Amino acid sequence: MRPDDGQTLAGSIPTNAPQAPPSPPRARLLRARGLRAVAVALILGLAALLALQTQADPDLWGHVRYGLDALDLRAIPRTDPYSYLTVPGTWVNHEWLAEVLMALAWRGGGALGLVRLKFAVLLATLGALLAALRRQGSPLMPALLAMLLASGMLTRNFRTIRPQMFSAACFAVLLLVMVEAEKGRRRALLALPPLFAVWVNAHGGVLAGVGFLGLWVLGRVIVLRRQAWPELAAAAAALLATLANPYGAGLWRFLLSTATVPRPEIGDWTPLFRTGPALIAFYVGMLGLSLGVMLWRRARPPLGLALAYGAAALLPLAASRHLDFLALAGPVVAAPYLPQFAQARRELGDLLARRPAASSAVALLATSGVWLALALLPGCPSTARGEVRWPARAVAVLGGTRSSGRMLVPFNWGQYALWHLGPRLQVSMDGRRETVYDRATYMAYAAFHYGADGWERYVALGDPDLALLPPSAPAYALLSSDPEWEEVYADDVAVILARRGSAFAVDVPRQAARGAAALGEECFP
Repeated sequence: MRPDDGQTLAGSIPTNAPQAPPSPPRARLLRARGLRAVAVALILGLAALLALQTQADPDLWGHVRYGLDALDLRAIPRTDPYSYLTVPGTWVNHEWLAEVLMALAWRGGGALGLVRLKFAVLLATLGALLAALRRQGSPLMPALLAMLLASGMLTRNFRTIRPQMFSAACFAVLLLVMVEAEKGRRRALLALPPLFAVWVNAHGGVLAGVGFLGLWVLGRVIVLRRQAWPELAAAAAALLATLANPYGAGLWRFLLSTATVPRPEIGDWTPLFRTGPALIAFYVGMLGLSLGVMLWRRARPPLGLALAYGAAALLPLAASRHLDFLALAGPVVAAPYLPQFAQARRELGDLLARRPAASSAVALLATSGVWLALALLPGCPSTARGEVRWPARAVAVLGGTRSSGRMLVPFNWGQYALWHLGPRLQVSMDGRRETVYDRATYMAYAAFHYGADGWERYVALGDPDLALLPPSAPAYALLSSDPEWEEVYADDVAVILARRGSAFAVDVPRQAARGAAALGEECFP
């Protein structure tokens, strides 16, 4: 018999008894969407803020030029047309893919296109990092905090536009693949061969990438033993994929040789503890926080990830440029052991569920900040910031001459000069170093640049016609005292010397007297 409205069955709840209202599906949906919208907006905003300040690196002119040449030739040049001290057929351009992408960005949007490319690579790096943190079980808020910490170091290397940024992105993806495999999702290992095929053609940091992958696989083999065959197979396929480059196995011989060459004159190749206090503080802080969290939680991260993390912690001691690896690996390894902030997360979710308008307002505010930051993106990489001053007026004068010749230039000015003047005027040295110059040539350049014994041997190489030098350089003092050379132009940044009796000894003063318009000194190129 069906009960009347006022009756109840045994064990049932009266229809008029108070009940807790179920969580409305719409509120739950709004809460999830609101959290995701805020997270995405924060990531985009962070990337935009990091990309706001873009500085022209001394190699930027060369990277774009070589990429444009590759596009025009539809091939990777093996002979360098821009320097008179290189051997034909010996150019090993291990960053050609990054340079082609930079050239495409330049052709598509000029200097702003380069900034947008950097923004896209940075966004991919942060996106892969966030995915790895979330796969590790980190809640949204701790993951965002960890990303903020990591981005502090990424700011340093993403301040410029250079192939190294692709190593950061590839390493972030590698960490994500490792985490996926550790969680039992071994299908992610299929991404390793294409990842390393891209990495080996974009930047020499692939050498470190192979080391990280090898350490991780070693840890998996120790733990899983015979069951680690998928990781071994994927690592072997990734190594084979690195041979998909214009130089085959020869690229590996080049990378292994160049990795051992000291570069004391290049700042980011300086060992960490010879840098400034800011970088040391970041290193100690990231290492202390990641290790501290794991020790506090008495954590035992997977052996493979722990080995990769250890390598990321040691590499900056050899060269500060490797801090990117620690900035990305530290949060990923520590992510599962971060304080969960569960109560704070529930309270935020409840607020967004109870007040959908608040969710929309937060998401709108964050997204507005993103687009405001994007609107403020500079139209070009600035040449006004940084330690290098560019010889814009002197190069403009040389650009007005018609003669071809060979020119002595310092290391940092080489690619700036070849962009504006090459290949009509060939340079003696530029930032490619061992990529196109042999060691004897570079050591002769160093003796000339610093005024060491035997400096005149470098001047004799190739019989140069011109010299473009800063007035403070020892090389300028030595060369100006040589009776075979005469000063034909000078400003507060650069001095031009020419061989007596040469065509440049006449053309340069004549062009300077005409008042050649200086190149833009504030904006690449």
